[in-house]
Amino acid sequence: MIGPTIGRYRIVEKLGEGGMGVVYRAEDTRLHRTVALKFLAPALVDNPEERQRLINEARTIASINHPNICTIYGIDELEGRTFIATEYVEGSTLRDRVLSGEIGIAKALRVATEIAEGLREAHSRDIVHRDIKSANIMINPAGQAVIMDFGLVRREEQMRPDEQFISGSTSAYMSPEQARGERVDQRTDIWSVGVVLYEMLAGELPFRGDYEQAVVYSIINQPPRDLVEARPGVPARVVEVVARALQKDPTDRFPSLDEFVGAVAGELDRITGARPVVATASRRRRDVGWATAVAAVVLVAFVTYRALRVDNAASNARVPIAVSDFDNTTGDPVLDGLSGMLITALEQPKLLSVVTRSRMFDLLKTMGRGNVEHIDESLRAYTIRRACISSAFSVSIPGSSARCNT
Repeated sequence: MIGPTIGRYRIVEKLGEGGMGVVYRAEDTRLHRTVALKFLAPALVDNPEERQRLINEARTIASINHPNICTIYGIDELEGRTFIATEYVEGSTLRDRVLSGEIGIAKALRVATEIAEGLREAHSRDIVHRDIKSANIMINPAGQAVIMDFGLVRREEQMRPDEQFISGSTSAYMSPEQARGERVDQRTDIWSVGVVLYEMLAGELPFRGDYEQAVVYSIINQPPRDLVEARPGVPARVVEVVARALQKDPTDRFPSLDEFVGAVAGELDRITGARPVVATASRRRRDVGWATAVAAVVLVAFVTYRALRVDNAASNARVPIAVSDFDNTTGDPVLDGLSGMLITALEQPKLLSVVTRSRMFDLLKTMGRGNVEHIDESLRAYTIRRACISSAFSVSIPGSSARCNT
């Protein structure tokens, strides 16, 4: 098919072929971009069930927008052949990376995190992939993992207890319940990501055999090969993460990809000291809360500065101001530093003289209150009055020789 034009697409080269389909690199002559076109295999062209599966795959990918999942551009049909057009991802498959040499532990953890993040987005839409394997993961020139193939996806409500999942999937990456033909859920993807992580670390698969039935028997009945034996030097906590993901009983695995991502990111943090940015639901809530807090601090500082600037326009004296400790009731330690942020913001205008927390504690000590650990509103007012008296501020306001802002 090299050379001819299919509708708006000019075929450039064949990228790969399997039992289910053929993928080509093509040029979109209308939008002038490179795309990948996925066709059903010739033997399946007249199979309405397989055609519907290709359509379902296109609809599934189109419903997900995530940097670690290949983007779909459209689905079309020409001369009786249905195909989908997707983002063309340059680079090499993760399987090729594994075969070409040892992958660093930190790199393996980063890639596993990115795969899990893409799947987490799918899981949030009740979509189970069921066919995660290193050959379905592209590593682009930036080193980012991109999930390419969603050919076996199912929504959880579409799954039947009697549905056999072995056909069409790669046996070495299947979970035990998938290999037995049982109903599967999101935890089967956690198992497969665990297999991929093991493969990256060890350079080989955890369950092997000379033929498919032997691999399936190993998955169901035998433990994986010891990871430390396969690759000495893997940290014990990383071994524990892989072992938990590869538990035979789904209830013994990570209950969700949020927890898996948290565990993997934690080990990466220990190894490199630089945790990757992962867009888990909890992190998004934290980021929103943090951004809101920062905005609030800036707003308070600006309003305070404007008010004092108007009130004190005729004077060059700096106005004293103190800040109470904030009570962080969110349970998130990242928000513990709001008092310091507000103090820093208020120190910027030249009209203000901020009484710092350390200065307030010093004043309290001189008054026999050295056991205080938290500055509430009453103590803030008390210390600012003492600061005014001891510092001889001379900002004139009606009825007073000094103004103390609390």
